[in-house]
Amino acid sequence: MKAANPYINFPGNAEEAFTFYKSVFGGEFSAFVRFRDFGNNAMGVPEGDLDKLAHVALPLGPGNILMATDVTPNMPFSLQNGNNFYIMLDAESAEALKLGLDSLFADGRPFNLLLKTSAGGHLEADGRAAGSRAVLRLRDVAAARATLKQELAALASAPPR
Repeated sequence: MKAANPYINFPGNAEEAFTFYKSVFGGEFSAFVRFRDFGNNAMGVPEGDLDKLAHVALPLGPGNILMATDVTPNMPFSLQNGNNFYIMLDAESAEALKLGLDSLFADGRPFNLLLKTSAGGHLEADGRAAGSRAVLRLRDVAAARATLKQELAALASAPPR
């Protein structure tokens, strides 16, 4: 792995925390995005939370980035111990990432979920749960869904054989 970067979910104080981190570690934010920046409130964030951070990133030396978001009430989960911290993996190649994920997947109880994003897209989440942890592999299935819809429509309009 080139890097394993921490990603923190905050209960609404990500900006305060990252301003502090920047004062301690130095550097400049490589990303600083408020929910309001998405326009038309496409993410369905309550009006009072539009100025909270959707994404912030602070590089900490070569290849290391500290990242975060504020969790808002419209999100499909509530913030609690166990879902307030993630690790974002940056691999040298897709093969290296697959090897690492396959090793993480080797133990645990499998599950598969179809998730609808706040933007209306769809993701497939394959995972393994082990204790209070889960390892996920996400795949955007929007193109596959569109192709399947076209094929079903073609079949439905085809003359009977």
